[in-house]
Amino acid sequence: MRNQTNRTPPGKIAWQRGPVNFRTILCLGVFLTLALLIAAPLAAASTPANARDDPQLISGLKIHVAYYGELQQAQMDGTIRYINTISNGTGISALQNYEEDYMVAASSVPSMNSADDITAARDTMQTKSRKFSAETQVQMMKYGGKPADLGKWVNASVSQTEDSILRSNGTYWLAQNTSRLVVFNYYSVGRSAILQNLEQQGMNVTDARQVSETIDAQRPALKDAVLNDRFDALKETNSAIDEQNRKFRDLVTGYQDQVLLRSAIAAQAA
Repeated sequence: MRNQTNRTPPGKIAWQRGPVNFRTILCLGVFLTLALLIAAPLAAASTPANARDDPQLISGLKIHVAYYGELQQAQMDGTIRYINTISNGTGISALQNYEEDYMVAASSVPSMNSADDITAARDTMQTKSRKFSAETQVQMMKYGGKPADLGKWVNASVSQTEDSILRSNGTYWLAQNTSRLVVFNYYSVGRSAILQNLEQQGMNVTDARQVSETIDAQRPALKDAVLNDRFDALKETNSAIDEQNRKFRDLVTGYQDQVLLRSAIAAQAA
């Protein structure tokens, strides 16, 4: 998703090269979401209530959400890759879930036409960012992660997004109406990969696969809502997907716990 085209938004917000340290990573969720609450919304705060939904103002809010959303995604991706490495793949589930929830909220913003709806999306992004940061600390302590190493992984991810921003004359992919479909398809592929991995470890994932197929079945409704700019319908579809996603995650957690238990028993018997 990060390889889409990007450009600096109105207002000349610049993204400059530079290393990201551990404190920056852990505070990023708070920083970026505060920026979302302060940067573009300053204009909305001083605007009369009856003008808050002015199309030009809404357009500016959407651009800022897309800009900060893509930077946050880059940070999250780098963090997940590092935690995946030090935990041998066992410490990233919660991080992936928080990132998915974050991206669902961010990618739904292009379909919104009211400041209140965008504010609600920013609040969700803020909450997920904070939970992601807290979970990162937990996993770093659990698996003996090194801040300097984490910084390298995050810097590599940020640099990729930064390079795209610097060289692109296009628009933010996260600002496009179709970004919600891009995110949906991305995580559909991710669910399939998770189930395939569990099957390779001997698990029967029939129940989770059925739930995943139920989620995939929402694609036509999602596409219709996005392409026809029907945010109420999109919100309803997002809610249905979220409900099934929770079921899928619970089932996957159960499978993963069984895999760990089997490994522990096998290790004791060896």
